[in-house]
Amino acid sequence: MSTIDLVLLLLLLVSCGTILLHWRVGVFLIVLWDVCRDPLRKLLPEHLISLSVAGTFLWLFCLLGVWRDKDLRDMWAPIWIPLRRPLLLLLLFLILSSISGLLQQVPSRVLGLGLVSYLFPVIGLLTGIGFSRNLSNLRLLVLIYTVVNALFIGTALLEVAGLDSPVLGGIQMEWYRFRGDYSIPLPCGVYRSPDILGLHSAHVFCLASMLVFATGNSVGRLRWALVAVWAAALLVLSARRKMIGLAGVFLLLYWGFAWFRVTANRPLLWSAWRTKRSRSVFCSFVMLFILIFWWCARPQLEYGVSTLAEAPERIFGALVLSPLTTLSQSGFWGAGLGSATQGNMLVSVNHAGGWQEDGVSRVVHEGGLPGALLIISSVVWVLLVFTRQVVDEVAVRQEEKAAWPIWNVGLLCLTFGNVACYLVSHQHFSGDPVFAGLSGFWLGCVWTARMQPQEAC
Repeated sequence: MSTIDLVLLLLLLVSCGTILLHWRVGVFLIVLWDVCRDPLRKLLPEHLISLSVAGTFLWLFCLLGVWRDKDLRDMWAPIWIPLRRPLLLLLLFLILSSISGLLQQVPSRVLGLGLVSYLFPVIGLLTGIGFSRNLSNLRLLVLIYTVVNALFIGTALLEVAGLDSPVLGGIQMEWYRFRGDYSIPLPCGVYRSPDILGLHSAHVFCLASMLVFATGNSVGRLRWALVAVWAAALLVLSARRKMIGLAGVFLLLYWGFAWFRVTANRPLLWSAWRTKRSRSVFCSFVMLFILIFWWCARPQLEYGVSTLAEAPERIFGALVLSPLTTLSQSGFWGAGLGSATQGNMLVSVNHAGGWQEDGVSRVVHEGGLPGALLIISSVVWVLLVFTRQVVDEVAVRQEEKAAWPIWNVGLLCLTFGNVACYLVSHQHFSGDPVFAGLSGFWLGCVWTARMQPQEAC
């Protein structure tokens, strides 16, 4: 073991020890680990994959801290009642697909990988439910995630500008998207792939949009609106249409809620446009970005615009054609847990993994038709439970003429965006338990999150 490996292992042990004492600090450490792990991998000669998944230990220790927190023990009973049935469906899926995998001699490492990929969103969900009881921590976490990742996604511009650095670009790979008779270069920045750049750009866009509503002064709203535009520009530059779709689903749902809800006798959509100066600065910033990207990244921009034109065909293929093809190939009971999970080829070279990219085909391949019905029912049930929580909260706020529940609605819409992205492409969720946990975490925060829009950020 090299000196660098020892230092990283020591940092991981110190982080886990810190979480045992203050478990909420662990979520902040996970966010920092998430943005630092790819540049560190690129700097190491071995490009260790274990560096990317080592953050799973932080999630496990966070969950341990949640269960040990005495202040949270009174909240689990009302939460467990609506969640016990969908969690039972998930357990049945894991059992069924594991038995199918054992009968078809799927390697134990592949089974373990599949188990981890399905359990970590639940770990993040439970951690988020406990974390959001402290609103100041949730507020600070969103600020840190947005600011840090807004800086890191900007490194894609350095790569496009031709800066030669070991932390820029893919890991031993150059990424392109071929379109007919030409190809589109896909930048990565400090991230390991364009997918991850697009994923973080989409999340920065979503969280910055929430901060526009959560800020109580026009200067603050303008600041976060500019951050959202910045993230949208980098999202287009990544040329990952599934991530553009993620942001689009969020935008339609969240701004749809905001359009029909008036707070303090003023439509929320216009609250950031109270001054002529704010409108002028924002519009100038947007026009500047459009001109720059039309000149420097026209292929990426045109490719991003094609999202709307090709979306119906892609969605129909992901939800209907691909699952039916998978069912005919994998059989009624499927090929076993983990067999289509991203990374299964790395943990077992003797196992021929599935080709499925979309999320529905993945669960059909791993659990067959019964397993797919179980887990789809589980996910839909959970989403309905949390949607009802948000709808009830909005109704109560409206009846009391109180502030609009910005974070409840926003984080729920972000989750729907993640689900839409998963349906088209599951790899960045199934192959990355750290980010899978974070996706579940944002949904968990919906349960208890309360935030007044008058509070300045």
